[in-house]
Amino acid sequence: MLTNLTPNLMVDDLHSAIAFYCDVLGFELVKTTPERGEKEFAILMSGDVEWMLQTRASWAKECPTIAKLPLGGSVVCYADVDDVRALRRRVEGKVEVIKDLFETTYGTIEFFIRDPNGYILGFCEHSAH
Repeated sequence: MLTNLTPNLMVDDLHSAIAFYCDVLGFELVKTTPERGEKEFAILMSGDVEWMLQTRASWAKECPTIAKLPLGGSVVCYADVDDVRALRRRVEGKVEVIKDLFETTYGTIEFFIRDPNGYILGFCEHSAH
């Protein structure tokens, strides 16, 4: 039985990825490793949502098959948020919005962006009706 799912996104520039997730999306930086030297890995939190970022160089040491893959890709990270409209206003002009706010047939209001590494992030709020 699964108990949690945490994305671990490969990035080329850890510092700019951390800045994007913290400054633009409001995540909090919880931990980076290694303790000394160039950072290769970070854990970020927003509420109960945990996100990991790991450099391509680090993946090359741990699992070279992953390091050979392109950044971004076809996996969409999809997150529930308390106020999707407020988040949309927060990211205005700071991200590439690939599908703006829309209502779904299954009762959510959503929008999708592309992060600086090409990952697609979807945000939704369950509508009141």
